[in-house]
Amino acid sequence: MPRYELLREAIDVARGLPAQVDREGIDTWIARELAELPSGEATVVFHSLVWIYLEQKVRSAVLATLDRAAAAASEDRPLSWLRYELAPDLMRCELRITTWPGGDERLLATGDVHLAPVTWLG
Repeated sequence: MPRYELLREAIDVARGLPAQVDREGIDTWIARELAELPSGEATVVFHSLVWIYLEQKVRSAVLATLDRAAAAASEDRPLSWLRYELAPDLMRCELRITTWPGGDERLLATGDVHLAPVTWLG
C-alpha cells in the first residue's frame, strides 16, 4: 500500500475520533504539555521520524524539557519517552523507550523507514 494511501486512510480514521490537533512547534508544545505531570496517570511522549527534521536548537529545547519533566517524575507521575527514529548508522530505525523515574532506556525494536516490518527484540 503506498504511503499516501495509508496517510489518507489514517486521516479518515482520525476525522471520526475526538482528537485535538495542535498546530505548534514541538519545542513550545512539549514545554506546555509537560509543565506539570498529572497525578495518578502515566504520561507518554511519542514521536516517529521527526527528530532528523528538527534544528539542533529545537532538539536541545525538547531535551531540556524532557529532562525537567523526568526530574519531576515519580511512581505516581511516571513519564515515558517512546520514539521511532533513525539509528545512529542512518541505515535503519530504532524503537526506543526511556522511562522515569529511574531513566531506564530500552531498545524495543528495529525496522525500516517506510512501511516495513518491525523486528521486535526480546
